[in-house]
Amino acid sequence: MTNIPNMTKIHNPVNDAFGVALSQLRDGDAMTEASDHLQSLIHAIKETGGKGAVHVMLRLKPGKGAEMILEDDIRVYLPRAEKPGTVLYATKDCRLQREDPNQRTLDLQPVEKAEAV
Repeated sequence: MTNIPNMTKIHNPVNDAFGVALSQLRDGDAMTEASDHLQSLIHAIKETGGKGAVHVMLRLKPGKGAEMILEDDIRVYLPRAEKPGTVLYATKDCRLQREDPNQRTLDLQPVEKAEAV
């Protein structure tokens, strides 16, 4: 493993290298895209009460000399609203049905109204 010197506080007490790189990608469009995704995510979380994520991936590869080629992949994972489930029962032949196949059926008959005494 290569030893990389800690460059965090050499020139700036706050290391803003990531923010600066992101703001310069695609002439600022990457930062705008990430910000738009963040706002969409916040809205969706407020609406659904669920959770989500914004993933920002930067790929770097060497160019000529001191060049670095940066490519971004920005994705948002929005929460989904809960959908109610449906209870179904598995039969012996591996099908689903509403009635429990293990429950006996009752042969219910209508009862005639009794006369008052």
